[in-house]
Amino acid sequence: MGLTLLRVEEVAVLCGVSVQSINNWYRFKRENPDNEYARLLPDYVTLEGNGQRMWHKTDINALIE
Repeated sequence: MGLTLLRVEEVAVLCGVSVQSINNWYRFKRENPDNEYARLLPDYVTLEGNGQRMWHKTDINALIE
């Protein structure tokens, strides 16, 4: 049984936010890696070849919180 991976558009819909919001969250995480809120964001998976960011379905609750 494999883990379900979701594209940023799917994550945005499930979290009730825009893709731009998610992009902003992860820009903040890159720029402030030691921030307590940045550390709460789950790491995404980058696919080889196209570099697409993917999140595990199990990460959705952490993103919503």
